[in-house]
Amino acid sequence: MITTEDPDMVRLADALNVRTPRSIAELAQRSGLSADRVEALLGILELDGSAVRSERGWRSIVQ
Repeated sequence: MITTEDPDMVRLADALNVRTPRSIAELAQRSGLSADRVEALLGILELDGSAVRSERGWRSIVQ
């Protein structure tokens, strides 16, 4: 579950796609965040069950 308290988390969640995996670089570009920040937040989203990593990139999980 994504917290709305962190605007960076919301921006990243909006940049993720359910069907198309996206690279960290693409997510950084789409969200306007640095690649380091995206990588850190993706770890949180993965632990939270909101995002999953595949060999082609990251995608959102429908909940």
